[in-house]
Amino acid sequence: MAVVAKVEGLNETVAYLKRFDADTLKAMNKELYSVMKGLVQETRGMAPDIAPMSGWAKKSLTGAEWGTRLLYQPARVKTGIRTKIGPIRRKDTDTREQAYFLINANPAGVIYERAGRKTKGSTRAGVQFINNIEQRSGISLTGKQGRLAWKSVYESRDEVTAKMAKIVARYVNFINAKLAA
Repeated sequence: MAVVAKVEGLNETVAYLKRFDADTLKAMNKELYSVMKGLVQETRGMAPDIAPMSGWAKKSLTGAEWGTRLLYQPARVKTGIRTKIGPIRRKDTDTREQAYFLINANPAGVIYERAGRKTKGSTRAGVQFINNIEQRSGISLTGKQGRLAWKSVYESRDEVTAKMAKIVARYVNFINAKLAA
């Protein structure tokens, strides 16, 4: 009796390709990144072209500086928006799965994206900071999600999910055909 191996889903596909066919994994990731490229461009377009708050774009003259990495510099915030591949932990089953993320790698961009996500401001200054960001940018938080990435993903999730599922299915079929041969 012959045993037939079969690959199902993204996790198994990535694991197989990592182990046996790195070039095909690169090709699959390139295709998946190209689908997400539209999301990156859309999200970058949503980021404000000027600092949402007047003092956030310049160094303090009082000596109490944040440092340049936390200053809101629109070009750096926009280029910080990118895609990333990595594992995500599922809390219900305590397992890890491959995921494709839309992130902001710029520190000021992360502050802009997530300010008020947990507490809506625990001090008067924090509440004012969050309110100023929301009023001046016109984008508020949705639940405990971020401002930019969540909004662009939410608006086009069906289209992106369908395209990515098609690509993964094609590579699953490719691997299964190789295994069956």
